[in-house]
Amino acid sequence: VFIFGSLAGALYARHIWQSVLSCVACVILFGYRFAHPVMSVVLFDKGCLMAFAAMLVISVVVSRLAIRLRSQASASAQAAAQNALLYEAGQSLQTLEQDADIAAYVTREISRYLNRPAVFYPNRSGSLGKPLYVGDPAGLLAAREQAVALWTLKNNRRAGASTDTLQGARGLYLALRHRQHIFGVLGIDLGRDRLSTAENVVVLSLLGQAGLALENNENARLREQEALKAQQQGMKTSLLRSISHDLRTPLTTIGASADLLTHPGLREDQQRSLAASIRQESLWLRDTVENLLSLTRLDEGALHLNRQEVELEEAAVQALQHSGTRQTDHPVTIDIDPDCTGFLDGRLMVQLFVNLIGNAMAHTPAQTAIMVSGRKQGDQVVLEVADDGPGIPKEVREHLFEPFCRKSTTIADSCRSMGLGLSLVHSIVEAHGGSISYRDNAPGACFCIKLPCTGETDEAIDTECGRRCADDQPAADGV
Repeated sequence: VFIFGSLAGALYARHIWQSVLSCVACVILFGYRFAHPVMSVVLFDKGCLMAFAAMLVISVVVSRLAIRLRSQASASAQAAAQNALLYEAGQSLQTLEQDADIAAYVTREISRYLNRPAVFYPNRSGSLGKPLYVGDPAGLLAAREQAVALWTLKNNRRAGASTDTLQGARGLYLALRHRQHIFGVLGIDLGRDRLSTAENVVVLSLLGQAGLALENNENARLREQEALKAQQQGMKTSLLRSISHDLRTPLTTIGASADLLTHPGLREDQQRSLAASIRQESLWLRDTVENLLSLTRLDEGALHLNRQEVELEEAAVQALQHSGTRQTDHPVTIDIDPDCTGFLDGRLMVQLFVNLIGNAMAHTPAQTAIMVSGRKQGDQVVLEVADDGPGIPKEVREHLFEPFCRKSTTIADSCRSMGLGLSLVHSIVEAHGGSISYRDNAPGACFCIKLPCTGETDEAIDTECGRRCADDQPAADGV
């Protein structure tokens, strides 16, 4: 009983003095209850003192070993938890694409790990941006605390509580950075406490991972901008090439016809033929310039939609009249129900029909029938412009609505044009919140357009939008 009690006290002791006290208690209990004389602290056998001393030494040694093992096990468990936290943070940060989401995540994780309120100030051109916080940020949003955060942002050094710089602050402020690029400042409400070595390592590791994620996002944005610039440069090159190639022919024809008209002795029928040629080429030039301007405004969002109730049957008739003499070579049938109306831009709707009908006329053989139909389905109007011509090859349909598609791809909108007609139609439909698709007409091509047939005028939309934008402007965002 004496040996068991001494070893049990040594194994469960948290400190050496606890093991010593338990061993002394066992000695007193043994001497008083079991040693002769019983019920007395007097010992007849003085050899027991040697046994007591040996057990005391053994208890101290066992206690030291047990304490060391428990400390190592605790350190291993803590290290495993920290590694799991850092690994999970690394995986999560790789999936976040927005800078605000990364800042919110690292602020939340550090606050949860330390069980303390935290605040993050993004870097806005060298000044503190709108703060993101976790917990009660009242102590960290004071003017004095923000001054310490601003000092950290400008000097790229930690400051505040538990540091040698501005140590009177309530929070500890650390820069979230990658190399020398500072993305913001993180504040942790420490009060009079200090971070342990393990906590400091975890916090700095999380900030390092977040800084790397923000740097990767910024590099990705730069690559996207470079790719966009390259794409824009390619489009400019295509546009210049198209203008130099496609506009040269009609301008040459107009100039030659005008020169011939100045010559005396032309018959009346020759003059009429030359005048018709000039008119046809000028109309083509006008349509091309209109397509370019409209497409540019739609892509830049600068074109204001003059929404009003539009009868799509009337828009199709106007578009057919705009086609001029070309409609005599192609029989066109318009079958749009009278209830096919919507709050749309009437001018753009006419342009839409002009491009689709003109595209079918320009790229199908003479006498090819063209059908324009429209039906109302629920809160949408479904329009179809179909023909029974040769159709469009499968290999070019995925680029059907891209600008500058050329005849070399056998696309139906690129014979002596810059391939802008279908691209403009696609932009007009998207601007009105609709959709456009292509399908085979067996034989021929069919373009299906879905447009909303109900809606509000621009004034009502603008008023509601202004009302929503002015609702809530908080000074700080809680994560």
